[in-house]
Amino acid sequence: MARKNLATLFMRHQIARQAAPIVLAIGFVALFLDNMVALDVSQIWAAVQTVSGAQWGMATVATAASFWAVGRYDAVIHRHLRTQVGNKTASRAGIAAIAVSQTTGFGLFTGALTRWRLLPEISFLQATQISAAVAVSFLAGLAVVMSFAALLFPLPVGIAGLSLGYLVPLFLLPPLGLIALVTASLLQPHISFRGHRLNWPSVSAIFAITGLAAADTLAASGALFALLPPALELGFSQLYPAFLIAFGVALVSGTPGGVGPFEVTLLMLLPFVPAEPLLGAILAYRALYYALPALLGAITLARGPFLQRDKLNKRMLPQTGGIAWFPSRLEALIHSAPRAEANLLRQGDKALLHAQNSAGCFLTASRGQALIALGDPLVATHPQSLLASFKNMAEADNHLPFLYKISGRMALEARKFGMAVTPVSREAWLTPSEFCLQSPEHSQLRRKLRKAQKAGTSLKPLFNHADLHLTLGEMTRVAREWSDTHGGERGFTMGIYDPAYVQTQRCFLAYKNDSLVGFVSFSTVAAEWTLDLMRHASSIPDGTMHALVTEAIKTAAIENIPRLSLASVPWQPAPSASRLAHWFWGKLGTLSGGAGLTQFKSSFAPHWETLYMAGPNRLGLALGAFDVTRAILAQQPAANLATSLNTTLSNGEKRQLETLSQTL
Repeated sequence: MARKNLATLFMRHQIARQAAPIVLAIGFVALFLDNMVALDVSQIWAAVQTVSGAQWGMATVATAASFWAVGRYDAVIHRHLRTQVGNKTASRAGIAAIAVSQTTGFGLFTGALTRWRLLPEISFLQATQISAAVAVSFLAGLAVVMSFAALLFPLPVGIAGLSLGYLVPLFLLPPLGLIALVTASLLQPHISFRGHRLNWPSVSAIFAITGLAAADTLAASGALFALLPPALELGFSQLYPAFLIAFGVALVSGTPGGVGPFEVTLLMLLPFVPAEPLLGAILAYRALYYALPALLGAITLARGPFLQRDKLNKRMLPQTGGIAWFPSRLEALIHSAPRAEANLLRQGDKALLHAQNSAGCFLTASRGQALIALGDPLVATHPQSLLASFKNMAEADNHLPFLYKISGRMALEARKFGMAVTPVSREAWLTPSEFCLQSPEHSQLRRKLRKAQKAGTSLKPLFNHADLHLTLGEMTRVAREWSDTHGGERGFTMGIYDPAYVQTQRCFLAYKNDSLVGFVSFSTVAAEWTLDLMRHASSIPDGTMHALVTEAIKTAAIENIPRLSLASVPWQPAPSASRLAHWFWGKLGTLSGGAGLTQFKSSFAPHWETLYMAGPNRLGLALGAFDVTRAILAQQPAANLATSLNTTLSNGEKRQLETLSQTL
């Protein structure tokens, strides 16, 4: 009953809204009434009868192509709204909705009602949102396409006596709006409005809509062009811009099928074309492009809801705002991961993507234009299948698939998959059991250690959570001081101090005169320790941080840890690389303290391993790198003991975590 009442109220509102378009259509007819009276109806009908079978065939193919593009609008919008409706199902519903609504009128209502009928898994409100989003996005894409068409193929006539040359500034507005929207999507993907978070469409969605608008209108105008009498001297480059303008006027008018405004506008823009043959082609076009699809759409609507076979089922750990400890099976997965950076899952802004075919799982994060996989897979039984699942998951939200800091082996798999690959950083690592402080390559390190010892610093490894908990107040003080002097914490994959998160790590503290002056923390798994945080007070003696890392290496050797990573530093391009590459990596190194970090880590004489990033293509690679850089350099709030990652989970979230962990 509630569904019927909602539909009835919406219907009444739409009927009221249709009054103005109907009056507008009558005005169009009245404006050109004299010209219409002079038309020879028999010649119009004769023009329809002269359409050959080949013309009908070509127009049918063009119509099918146009409706294919029409259906893809819905797929893009469903992905943006994250309805989890599959692309094929969304496209089929979109085609039926447009086929019915463009002919019957009341477009927003009939389109929403059709989508609601065919997709029972969405609500009427969602169906209305989808219909409105499709309409608005198409009009925006149409405006851009119309502008380019008008600039590339200017009409030889004016509008209301005004030369189209004077309208060039007007035609520049949609492309400028497109540039502004792309810029907003890149620099500020999310905005807040009255307590609600609004997402700009991704760059890929923006260009998809624009491209589909071009494909749709090219095919639709192609259908009309195919139905024109062969003797009519009208080129496609002349018809297309006029068709776009007439099509836009018809849409804005809101009349069923745009009847009236479309014909009048097209005749006005093509005064050199005989009216009767043109109207005959339009009549045939309406039968093929409007009447036939409306009939097929009505049949589809009568058959009832679609059986969705391509529903998107994302098996991802919910982002809960951050928790320190997970269910036992998930903890076991993290502990057995090949890299210790799997612990980034605890920060709360990452998710675990598990391929449906059990091909493996990635640690992921959504940023801007990209769905980013962080490092190598936690599990990868079939890397190519996992990459395919990852790509599908990214595209399901109009995101680009992007791999960040992957190993050389995974980079080869990505290149085999067809992705563009390039180096991004160099990781310093060593084998703790082979570390020898007396070796010649550690001479600089020994000098630093002597300075720390001479300054009277003492080191304290923390072996249990009870000891760590007692020192959290001091650690927070040091972390705050470091944050104040270094311009705040960095985000994303960089170390972020948080009391709860630190309690999951191995920490080593340095004191002078019983006062904490610095500490380091390591993320740990069975196969590796990875250096995460390095925080110190301004009064820290020289060499203290070197001493802390050395102490960690010794402890890791005692505990038989096979690999200890000192984390990575920005990539250094070869001398033969372009100036732009040197500038970019140099700038990134400066912002991230790369030069100092490289010097610090080199004192431990580590092995250096190149890490890579991969995107769907060169442009996708650049967009993904931009999003990662923006996320890393985004300033984070200062450390706050009262605000920790140890979030209390709801019962529903706990069930999700338990269910997912049992499938891994």
